[in-house]
Amino acid sequence: MTRFHCPLFQCTPTFTNGPSGSGPANPAAALTLGPDGNFYGASLQGGGISGYGTLFKATTNGMLTMLTNFNYGNGASPYGGLTLGLDGNFYGTVANGGNNNHGTVFQATPDGTLTTLVKFNNTNGAGPMAGLALGPDGNFYGTTWQCGANGYGTVFQVTANGTLTTLASFSGSNGASPYAGLTLGPDGVFYGTTIFGGYTNLNYRNGYGMCSESPPTASCRHWSTLTFPMERVLMLV
Repeated sequence: MTRFHCPLFQCTPTFTNGPSGSGPANPAAALTLGPDGNFYGASLQGGGISGYGTLFKATTNGMLTMLTNFNYGNGASPYGGLTLGLDGNFYGTVANGGNNNHGTVFQATPDGTLTTLVKFNNTNGAGPMAGLALGPDGNFYGTTWQCGANGYGTVFQVTANGTLTTLASFSGSNGASPYAGLTLGPDGVFYGTTIFGGYTNLNYRNGYGMCSESPPTASCRHWSTLTFPMERVLMLV
């Protein structure tokens, strides 16, 4: 175990495994504080020779424990972090693996028991790159980077038992390729961004991006023109 004390961070512990080592390697997202006072996270690689990624626990005194590893069938490459649910379990996404390498949504208990809730199938989206946002209704909300009805990504809702609902599919003119997750506003609406779409070549991934808001309920009210249910978008200027 190695500990460092930094001006702004308590840097504990250090990841020492390579991408295909037995332990966690290359974490790409922030940590989540668990109800036990420990921190929980995901590593993009590590977890064995295939290196599909892991979930781990880190204590404040620098002890690192790998809780479970991904095996491609249950997903691979967790770019996003973990979200603590109302039931005390953690929820997250992986960008790859699952059905046809389209990614999954999973639940993990604090001791590392992993349950695959959703396997994306192209039609309902593919490649979630960010973690999930907990909604006021106890459900989780997220985005997929690509696919869906128009091929440019989706906004979705998933329940703790794995029921997935596609709330919106990006079309290019209202944005494309949401890489980041969603943020719940004080008005009960989720806000987010897309990397591409919007102005300049609206129908392909060469635009300047969008800001958007997506109510978890209610009918569509586009800020300029009606596009699809449960999605309002505002172009960046």
